[in-house]
Amino acid sequence: MKWVNEILHRVTAKSRVERLQLHEWSEDSFNQMIIQYVKQEPTIATMVGWSIRDAYETVCGDGN
Repeated sequence: MKWVNEILHRVTAKSRVERLQLHEWSEDSFNQMIIQYVKQEPTIATMVGWSIRDAYETVCGDGN
């Protein structure tokens, strides 16, 4: 739960930084950070992967 919470905090922070254009926060840097959290607790990998795919499909459409 700790690592999922950390990811949620970073997603919120990234959204704020992007919206307010506070500074550069590259997608690669953000992705690497998420990967590091998943490496800390591999049991969350499926849940995190599903969340990313679901969010992407919600924003971009899933082609159905």
